[in-house]
Amino acid sequence: MWKIHRYYLKEIVVNAVLTFVVLFGIALVSLLYKGIKLVQGGDLFDAALTTLLYAADIFPHLLAFSMMFGTVLAFARASQEREITAIRSLGISPRVPMVAALLVGLVCSLVSIWALHYQIPWAHYHKYRVVADIYRSKIQDYLRDQDRIELDNDGVMTWQSKSVDAETGEDVYNGVSIYYGEGSHLGGFVGEEQSAAGSLITARQVRFEIELESNNVTMLLTEPYIPATDTSMGNPRITVDLIEMLKGSSKDAGDKDLRSDFLLSEVYRAVHPDPLSARYMVHRRASFALIPFLLAPIGFCIGVFSRERGRALALSFCMIPIALIYLMDFLGETARKHVETPWIGWLPSAAIAAGGLPFCWRLLRV
Repeated sequence: MWKIHRYYLKEIVVNAVLTFVVLFGIALVSLLYKGIKLVQGGDLFDAALTTLLYAADIFPHLLAFSMMFGTVLAFARASQEREITAIRSLGISPRVPMVAALLVGLVCSLVSIWALHYQIPWAHYHKYRVVADIYRSKIQDYLRDQDRIELDNDGVMTWQSKSVDAETGEDVYNGVSIYYGEGSHLGGFVGEEQSAAGSLITARQVRFEIELESNNVTMLLTEPYIPATDTSMGNPRITVDLIEMLKGSSKDAGDKDLRSDFLLSEVYRAVHPDPLSARYMVHRRASFALIPFLLAPIGFCIGVFSRERGRALALSFCMIPIALIYLMDFLGETARKHVETPWIGWLPSAAIAAGGLPFCWRLLRV
């Protein structure tokens, strides 16, 4: 029996690897523009790294598709060349060659478990850290080249002249006017009453201290003054987020950015703001990790049943279970808002198991 397993195992793996390479290449090309747009100001390496981190999100999906396509191609060829018929004529059950597909599906599911629960959340979060690293290296050029600086979503700084400190070599902004709105950090800094009274701060000089080990830039204001309330502020230090300064928004860690063990630890410690959503995310990841193993017998049966129809048509039949997976995932995401149970995350796997069992029963009962 092991000879039969090894024979089909080799063919399935080769087909799956070739399919994965092609699909992953198409995904990289389609995401390249998004990666380049995100790292404007970076170099080619930064764009390539960000694109790879974006592609990590779809890695388990490509893995499942590749495994299924490889299985269908291998057994569609075997069925067309009457290999499955010959195996049956020897009194060997079709379940024997199907074991090769199950082994590949099991390996893909194990890889998906590792990717979905641990590595993809890391990649989902750190693609934004690439941008932060670029900003840390480009911030001084940014501050030097602009004629105005956007401090955050609702804050803008302008100046009358700019000079260089002879001792430190730092840029010094003279005759500074800082405009801020309700959503600006500056409005909260000067106080609610002063923020409501006016949206302007003037200062004789402003310097910037750049913290290379963090995402912060500290503004040092000399003789700041609020005209609307005729109030002086001393010489304060105002810290502005580096990403907000250049992009207008920052990336906060959400459920998609946290590993499953971190999510569950927050739930068990009662510190997660939405425990139901966190549990649903963990169940959904586990469900998608199981899908390659569930697709293995379905791919085997599609390949065997397509003996007279050709491999091209057999591949088109693969779209039915794939479409069912994402339809159930969409319905589960929608139902989660109305059904307070995290187990709804298993809906895609349950649908595939329920739909695949009667389809495979006719072939595998022999």
